[in-house]
Amino acid sequence: ELEVVEGVRALLHHKVNQAFQQICVLQQCHHRLHADLTDKYTALNIDSDCTALSNKTDTIAFQSDPTRIKKDIVYPEQWESFSTHNTQEAMTEMHNSTQLCENINHTIQQTTSDLETQWIATNFAFRKRTHEMEKTIAELEYQKKTTESEIREVEQEVEDLERALADKVPPMMVTHTRLDNRTYRPNVELCRDNPQYRLVDEVAEISDTQQSLREKLGVAEYTLASLQRTLQRIAHDLQVKNNSLLIDLKCTEVRGQLAQHPKPHQLYDNVDHVPGGAIAPGNQQVA
Repeated sequence: ELEVVEGVRALLHHKVNQAFQQICVLQQCHHRLHADLTDKYTALNIDSDCTALSNKTDTIAFQSDPTRIKKDIVYPEQWESFSTHNTQEAMTEMHNSTQLCENINHTIQQTTSDLETQWIATNFAFRKRTHEMEKTIAELEYQKKTTESEIREVEQEVEDLERALADKVPPMMVTHTRLDNRTYRPNVELCRDNPQYRLVDEVAEISDTQQSLREKLGVAEYTLASLQRTLQRIAHDLQVKNNSLLIDLKCTEVRGQLAQHPKPHQLYDNVDHVPGGAIAPGNQQVA
């Protein structure tokens, strides 16, 4: 859209320069016509005065060398050619001005159409992007909620494992105490009997259980840390997406305010025109 706007601006600027140049040409034509018309009115007044002279006129008198030929005198053919050239030149430039006005009007309509087409395309792109962003945000919100639920479950699992490990400490201490106490049996009573074997096996079983619980706890803690990193990434991504959506919505709001302004061709249509493409004097301030 920016490229279209810049292209339209350059084209309209070119048309403004053409219009300004044409105005200068018209002003030159007007100046020549005005000077020629002034001279003709002056000559007409002189000829009218000459026609009114008679033998009884008080202002008649002998003049010094009245038949002299001034060096800048022209002949009828030159006089007619000069006047015809000024008139034809003015008509040609008026015709050129009319064509230029029509061309400018066409350019304004075409560029307005191009801008509106691009405007619609950009608005559609904004709506599509907003829809995609809202859909992505909804998915991230769901992932965030799911991840938080999984984190709570893993945290509970970690607590259960830690509690299970803590619960294994007293039985191990009891077994160790029993084994140690039995070492104080006197003489031949210090027998490696069946209870002794059972106590040793119990120590091994508790140790294996503790090792298994520690391994599970390590896996759970690793999973918890991974889920927490995932949650941070989702939260960051969600923040970025929400910020991007907010910016796009503000842009859409600003574009909506701009859409309420009159279009260039509407301003142009409000200008009254007179034949020949000139702007009516009463509407010059519109431009």
